[in-house]
Amino acid sequence: MDWLRDLGKALLLGLAGAAVVLLTVLGIGSIAGGLSGGLEAAKTVLLMTGSMGMFLLAGMLLVKGKKPEALSNSSGWRRHFRAAGVKTVLAAGCLAFVLAAAAADWLLRLG
Repeated sequence: MDWLRDLGKALLLGLAGAAVVLLTVLGIGSIAGGLSGGLEAAKTVLLMTGSMGMFLLAGMLLVKGKKPEALSNSSGWRRHFRAAGVKTVLAAGCLAFVLAAAAADWLLRLG
């Protein structure tokens, strides 16, 4: 049960971060190129951010046995996430960014 709660918390944190990025880039892009240009820029930035996080996750998975995870064993990390490790939280955050990019793309296709 702790694992599901941690996964939900990680997805919500990722969606909050994606919303901040979306609104920031949408605002700047709307000033420069209208609403559709802002949505296109926000979608691009969200996809790039999500993919960079996935590359970071892939690197973490490749060196799994070579370096112990000091962050997930600290008491500060366990206060927020009891069962989930750093890789699970990063994967959920990347998924949230890609989902926000898909929502921006859906809004672009509507109008």
